[in-house]
Amino acid sequence: MRKRPRQSDDDGAMLSAASQRAFLAFLSSLPNWAVHALNNGPKLVAGHVLEPRLRFIEKSLQRAEPESPPSLLAMRRATSEMATVMSGRALEGVLTRQISVSAGIGRTITVRAYERAEARNAGVAVVYAHFGGGVVGDLGTSDWFCRLLALRTGAVILSVDYRLAPEHPFPSGYEDYLAVYRWARYERRSDWPLVGVAGDSIGGCFAAACTVEAVKAGDVAPDFQALVYPALDLTRPYPSQELFADAFPMSSNTAQWFMAQYLPAGTDLLDHRVSPGLYAADASRVQTLLVAAGHDVLVDQAVWFRDKLSQHGAAVDWLLFHDLCHGFTSMSGVSRRIESACETIASGIAAMVRRCAPANFSVSP
Repeated sequence: MRKRPRQSDDDGAMLSAASQRAFLAFLSSLPNWAVHALNNGPKLVAGHVLEPRLRFIEKSLQRAEPESPPSLLAMRRATSEMATVMSGRALEGVLTRQISVSAGIGRTITVRAYERAEARNAGVAVVYAHFGGGVVGDLGTSDWFCRLLALRTGAVILSVDYRLAPEHPFPSGYEDYLAVYRWARYERRSDWPLVGVAGDSIGGCFAAACTVEAVKAGDVAPDFQALVYPALDLTRPYPSQELFADAFPMSSNTAQWFMAQYLPAGTDLLDHRVSPGLYAADASRVQTLLVAAGHDVLVDQAVWFRDKLSQHGAAVDWLLFHDLCHGFTSMSGVSRRIESACETIASGIAAMVRRCAPANFSVSP
């Protein structure tokens, strides 16, 4: 009798991910009232109801929360697995390739380039940084969203595999992002006359800081910036940090843990690379799409920054998704509502590309 081949851990993980994706598809197919019933009612905070499927996941994870904090390795693995399970349907028609950008003697930065297979705007690039507090996340965690951006904007999306703390604390990750922006802007200018910056969470911080730094230094600033639920000001607490202290997927404690890993002791919190929102006068020089999630510890920072930019006469496109949570761009498989929100963001970036393009520059829809 032949023995059954032993199933590897990877095989088990794949089966587990497939099962979880199947369950999420089932959950997504249910009407809202049915999911609210599973949750024993809606979650209402500050007058806004959390999307019911997100609430279901939040409650499930809270019940399974370990007694002690997970290790750094476990956090990184969980983040990657969550993005794999919760990312949306496969998006066809996007080409990807790996680019190595020089970062000085003996070191390169890996960049994953996404571009639409047909009718693409080869002259537009968007430098993108993923979420993760500067500590977790990788190219895979933002893969679905970058594919969507490439499809809907026609731009080349340059997703940066920046270094992570605590192995590489601040400002290492930001410096990688800035190096890729400067490479795209100066060394590849003939390929991409139009270059924007974008990112979510700490990636939004990187993008905003890049704009501020370019303006302060008298360099060529990004043509536009797209900041998705960004971290913008670490100098003071905001009410939403208490209001959503236990929110999924980033609680106030989780955010503080990220910063403890990311920022060396004694870091100046007034530094534009840490709190770019303090430099709204510089950031206001470029067109901005600012996105916030209603159930998020960072939502008040986004509202504050929107108002500061407006005071300086900036052109700000504002998107607030009252019923969504931090990190939702990596959760498009959870509900049609989240996928629709991601489509709205992509359309907003596409609109900025069209507005920023010179009159003699061809931008396809």
